[in-house]
Amino acid sequence: MSLLFLIAKTLLIVFFLVMFLRTNKPAWGIGLLTVTSAILLDTFLGTLGREEMLEELGYFFYIIAGALFAGAAMWLWAIMKEIVFTPNKAKEADDISKITDPLSDDLNSPREDVIDNRRQIIDRLRFDLSHDDLLDLIFDLGWSDEDLDDLQGENDQFINRLIGLAEDRGQLENLKLASKRIITPIPPENLPRLEKLKQDSPPTLLRHYLIANYSLIELEQMIKELDVDDDFNKSKLKNSKVRYLLSDLYQKNRIGVLIELMQASPDADLGHEG
Repeated sequence: MSLLFLIAKTLLIVFFLVMFLRTNKPAWGIGLLTVTSAILLDTFLGTLGREEMLEELGYFFYIIAGALFAGAAMWLWAIMKEIVFTPNKAKEADDISKITDPLSDDLNSPREDVIDNRRQIIDRLRFDLSHDDLLDLIFDLGWSDEDLDDLQGENDQFINRLIGLAEDRGQLENLKLASKRIITPIPPENLPRLEKLKQDSPPTLLRHYLIANYSLIELEQMIKELDVDDDFNKSKLKNSKVRYLLSDLYQKNRIGVLIELMQASPDADLGHEG
């Protein structure tokens, strides 16, 4: 029985670790730290004698238990926010005209009171998006590399300046829509077929398509084939590679070359067949 509990504990830690590495979001990092600490505390108490150690720790044990409870509550709230506040909008898979850029969503759609407040927007960016997700957000807003010079500093300063810049440019609504698309990306089955992608397809759509249909190794090979200078991009995150690739090609007006390379692949559109 103890062996089964040990296996269950190990699998639980591995699950949280995998989710943190896949999503790169603070919520799963908090969950991983909380679960690992709770299991280590339980193992510690069980090994050295629970009653004796509880008596030895005294009031300090309740401080540890409270911290673990708070971590679990923060993780659960972050996960529930993503589920409860996720809009369930179906999209046509083959009609590219219906797969819109998040910046061009219907302006007459109902406003969400829950994120109208500036503080709530800041909390969404702080707790639901990693720093790399924020860079994706800037890309989806269509901002240039020069804009990043105004967004330096710690994460909280970065977010405050990001929102301030969006307000100055009248893009706060666009920022809210784009952040929702990053938290809940377009499902791969709802993306258009590869042959429907064109040079003037929305940059955000191309970014989602590359992330959904290409592995990190395939993206690195694509970067080499397109002769994109990758010396300054040491990240091993898929979304970072995609953002770097698209930014370079848009600056050099070579997106058409990327589309041709994707459509010329022997396995082109394999994920959308059937």
